[in-house]
Amino acid sequence: MSRKLHAAVALGRLGGKAKSEKKTLACRLNARKPRPRKAGVDGVAGMTQPDLFTRQPAFDGATFEPAKDAERLTGQLATVRKYMRARYPVWRSLAELHERLNIPEASISARMRDLRKSRFGSYVVERQRRSPGTFEYRVRP
Repeated sequence: MSRKLHAAVALGRLGGKAKSEKKTLACRLNARKPRPRKAGVDGVAGMTQPDLFTRQPAFDGATFEPAKDAERLTGQLATVRKYMRARYPVWRSLAELHERLNIPEASISARMRDLRKSRFGSYVVERQRRSPGTFEYRVRP
């Protein structure tokens, strides 16, 4: 319930009204004025075209600082994605990827998790146990 509806209930304004009337009142109290829409793609309101060439993936987190981290993380993500997709049927451990890509194992693991997210492409990252405590990964093209 919104603050306005809570206030109306507290003041007794809704008293013995039926539930449907309360819902109607709640809708009216929460109603917002429609925002004017800007013309987008081909003059159609509300449609925008993403810029595919300058847009960077949207990293986030409590310690993420765009000025310091965005370029590094974007580069790591592109390197891991390109390497793993080009060698699909082969399974690779984090240690093997570290040797080949010169990226820390923890960062590779984090980029693998990123690849699973929808904003980074929703890739299928497969994982299997190689030995106790060691997993290997592959990314479907």
